[in-house]
Amino acid sequence: MKKKPFVTHATPSPPPLPCSYRSLTSTQYFTDGLAGTRESLAAAASEAGLDGEKASAFATDAANMAAAREAARANSARGITGVPFFLINGEPIGSGAQPTEVLLKLLNEAEDE
Repeated sequence: MKKKPFVTHATPSPPPLPCSYRSLTSTQYFTDGLAGTRESLAAAASEAGLDGEKASAFATDAANMAAAREAARANSARGITGVPFFLINGEPIGSGAQPTEVLLKLLNEAEDE
């Protein structure tokens, strides 16, 4: 039986954001209660060394917001309800943090199929 590749679908991704930006926006949201306002996004981007005005303009652009809503809708329709979410060979295996042993077992089982 021919083995399926583990990576069955990949989409181009934008350049990664600096970790400091991710950390700052997470802190703003989860700790400071700032719910992604244009001002808070600009401040986090500036603090992370990015152009704050460009970052907030990108995040509030109608086309970008529509694309984000569509991606969220499509992921929800696939059953993706949280992060992290795991797929093996295109099949959902679960959401949330998993012990290393569980992931290794599932990967080994998928390889044997």
